[in-house]
Amino acid sequence: MTETAQAADVQPVEIDWTTKAPPREWIADGWIPGGALSALFGPAGGGKSLLALQIAAAAADPEDTPMLPWIAADPGDAGGGEPEDARPAANPVCRGGGRVLIASWQDGADEYARRWRLLHAAGAVRTEQPPAEISLLDMRESGPLRGPAHDGGPDDPGEWTPAGRRFLAALPGFRLAVVDPIPGAYACSEAYDAPCGQFVYPLYVEAQKARCAVLLVGTPAPDRSPVWRNAARAVLALEQVPPTIFDVKRPTPRLRLDKANYAQSGGCVWLVGPGDGAWKATDAYSAEYAADGGGGAGA
Repeated sequence: MTETAQAADVQPVEIDWTTKAPPREWIADGWIPGGALSALFGPAGGGKSLLALQIAAAAADPEDTPMLPWIAADPGDAGGGEPEDARPAANPVCRGGGRVLIASWQDGADEYARRWRLLHAAGAVRTEQPPAEISLLDMRESGPLRGPAHDGGPDDPGEWTPAGRRFLAALPGFRLAVVDPIPGAYACSEAYDAPCGQFVYPLYVEAQKARCAVLLVGTPAPDRSPVWRNAARAVLALEQVPPTIFDVKRPTPRLRLDKANYAQSGGCVWLVGPGDGAWKATDAYSAEYAADGGGGAGA
């Protein structure tokens, strides 16, 4: 094909600039956009899968609900009053009423049932059983969504597997799809730009066409290609931060909006948990109070 023929095949899109754009859809207001690719990163064993399940539960709830339940320590227990930096949590509201798909390469139905029972016991979900709007794909024996086409090197673009094609075909029936974890879904090297791009960008396009948000769950990796971050419209970081209020040795958990293409500003949710089986949102003061074992400088 000649360059002229190639250029002729590219047709510009006509845009009616007078038409008002529809409001943006959100899974979690200002945090997780609808019909787009987002990522949740955090340390191994840090509670990412549980957090993803709680986000899924909020998105499947028939009513709009905060992404995480709220909890706060009794200010009187730490010296007679909250300090100035005991700010309310920036806990986004999840827009409920949608179907959610969880594709898991680590845990099966028994483990998810156990987690759900703990969430219910902790008051983090309304029902004793997961609603019909949440579907689980046990991918442990199905293989990855995308794998090497040749030698798996930096020039190998990879290819969609049969499991990957079935997953993409299922997206139009759901409002949110959780992919947990990235290494299970993607069998190529996460360090090479080209094969990573052939996975995340087509996945983003399919998410847009299906109007189904996709949340990738993974651990931070120093050698990971920047393509992962560039393709995601939002990046959530589950992290442990040094204490700033109390003289405590244990770090304090928080969920930080690390990247937000469509939000006006970032933010963070300080966390308590998941010792009782659920993550709960709080303020910085209460998070450190809990990390200190319920004590603190004034205890």
